[in-house]
Parts: sequence; C-alpha cells; structure tokens
Amino acid sequence: MKHSILLAMTAAVTLTALCLEARMLNVHHVGARGDGERDDTLAIQRAIDTLQREGGGTVYLPEGTYRISPQTAESSQAILITGDNIELRGDGPERTVLSFHSHGNVDPVENWTVTEEGKLRRGHGIRLMPADRSGTLRNITIRDLRLTGNTPPTGKAFWPADPQSGDGWDITHKGISIGPDRNIEDVTIDNCHVDNWRGEIIYSGGDGIGSVRVLNSKIWGTNGSAIST
Repeated sequence: MKHSILLAMTAAVTLTALCLEARMLNVHHVGARGDGERDDTLAIQRAIDTLQREGGGTVYLPEGTYRISPQTAESSQAILITGDNIELRGDGPERTVLSFHSHGNVDPVENWTVTEEGKLRRGHGIRLMPADRSGTLRNITIRDLRLTGNTPPTGKAFWPADPQSGDGWDITHKGISIGPDRNIEDVTIDNCHVDNWRGEIIYSGGDGIGSVRVLNSKIWGTNGSAIST
C-alpha cells in the first residue's frame, strides 16, 4: 500500500512538472518588444499574472533588451511575483537583458524618485512575496537573464550611497528582493548576471526565508552587499 501511494505521488509530481514546462508564455505574445526603447514592464507583469492564475509556468523572454520601471511613484517594485511555480527565462545573460530604470523611465543615476516628504523611495527590481502574509511562496526560478540596475557604485565607503539618505532609497536599491518577512521556499537564480544596484543585489533577509540557490551567476556593482541573507 505504501509503495502504491509513493508511486502515485511520484507520478503526480512528474505530471505537474511536465505541465508547467508545457505552460510557457512568450512575452512578445502579450505586447513586450525588447527593443530597449519602449517600457515593457506591464507586458511582462501581464505574462506573470496570467501564469500565476493558471498555477504556474515559464515566462519566456527572447533575446533583446527589456526596459523596466515602476509604473507609479508609489510602487516599491518594478516586477512582482506572488504565485507558486513561476520561472523567468531568457536566452542567456549576454542576450536577454532586463534594464531597470526609476519612475518616469529615466536614467536613475541622474534622476531620483522622491516622495512628497522629500525622501527617496525604497525600490526593488524583482520582488518575490506571497500575496497572503500567512501563506508560502514556492518554486520560483530566474534563469538565463541579465538584470541591471544601471547605477554603478559611487566608490564611497559608507552605505547608503550619495545622493541617498538613510530614510529611503530609489528603485535601484535592491535587484532581487526575496521577501522579506514572508515564507518563501525553493528559489533558484541560475546563469544570471545581476549588476549595478546601489543596495543589496540579491536580498533574502528577514524571517521565514527558506532555500535560495544562486548557481552559475555573476553579481557585481554595489555600495551595499552583493548577497544579503
């Protein structure tokens, strides 16, 4: 009886994996161009949201440069993943580039998103966070991509870096933010280049963080921590 249950469970897991692999959505089919000029944020988020409603799958970003930015001054992230079993996959970090910019689609080195109180906003490139604070987000993969924040380090010995204050940050603060303070398990970052973010490049701080694997990747360009746990 135990063997029968184990075989059934194994078959179910295998079937789920095959279904997720077959469920792939090319971002060009939902309006993204990857031409480095037009903002592709909404199209990419639309692809993610579509697959999240279907239980997961692969968001495929063909070769190109995708311009990404927060869509409002109140946004704390450009791309948000809240559902299980999502993979973001490109054609390799030399070929598929996600180029993150601050609100207004301008160069964040010279232009900063500032709140009405005059504080720079905390910002994230890609944020992983379960929609339900009491829930758990599982099985997220970011693969074969370059994610650049376009803000090379200033060389200052302190952090946060000028012109930031200790009260806030702009969109270039965190490259990939895993949580924090939410239950997240089984995150894989594979064959990615993640570069030029003023704060932590990969951040998985806070409570409730499960396994995070960084494989075959290059991480550089920060006044903060390359990887913070």
